[in-house]
Amino acid sequence: MKGVTTSNMTKEDIKNLAQVAKLELNETELEEYYKDFNDLLKNIDKIKEIDLDKKIEDCNDRFNNSGNMEEFLREDKVLESMKREDILSNTIDVENGYIKVLARKE
Repeated sequence: MKGVTTSNMTKEDIKNLAQVAKLELNETELEEYYKDFNDLLKNIDKIKEIDLDKKIEDCNDRFNNSGNMEEFLREDKVLESMKREDILSNTIDVENGYIKVLARKE
């Protein structure tokens, strides 16, 4: 896959990715992944064309020149959350005031 850009993935590249991911693909699946991957890469190419510097500059200008901060900011609201005791009472296993979970093995 050396030298691969976002617009030139080959079926051989897909086979190599599948091998690394320990996937066994038949020809139909290979074709589907090839099409899906290239569609995704075309979308990435479109995103890369966006001039973010101009977009950020426009947003900054709107923010700095509006004079009305409420247009951009909302009032903070404190919301009631669940009580710790209620959460712990709905769990299977609690130890020293914490929810006990199984260790994750890889």
